Amino acid sequence: MMLKEGSTIDVSIPAAAGGAGNECKLGVKESKLQGEPVLLLPWVGNGINYTESEGKDVLSGPFTGCIMAVYKRSGSRRVCHVATPECKDAWAKVKAETQLVKEFKPSDHLPDAITKSLKGGLVIYGHVTSDDKCYAVFGERGKSGTAVKILRTVRVN
Repeated sequence: MMLKEGSTIDVSIPAAAGGAGNECKLGVKESKLQGEPVLLLPWVGNGINYTESEGKDVLSGPFTGCIMAVYKRSGSRRVCHVATPECKDAWAKVKAETQLVKEFKPSDHLPDAITKSLKGGLVIYGHVTSDDKCYAVFGERGKSGTAVKILRTVRVN
């Protein structure tokens, strides 16, 4: 699934508490976006929050400078949201111990035109599909509620 530009999604991915400077598995929820199943992976301060993706797409956010990655550990495919800079060294250790598939920083792909046209608050998501396609997704949050209008979806890697 690719989130379509111009569409509106109703999504909230609240941050989860409890990072200890390493891998954790906190606050992941299953939902549907545009009729498709998706795992919502929260940011965890001082954590490398992951989910075993079970053949589903994973959407995480918000992003400001964190890393999103797909990797294999203990025979399972994992998608994670790496809190940076505090977990930079821990992430290097995880990468050395696992098979890295892909990693990216969604915020690195923000088009200038979006920041010039915003009326509401900018929301940056990372989206990894079940077949390892990676997207930086830029949305605009309305004045109330959890509705986000998708402004741009950028394929990365």
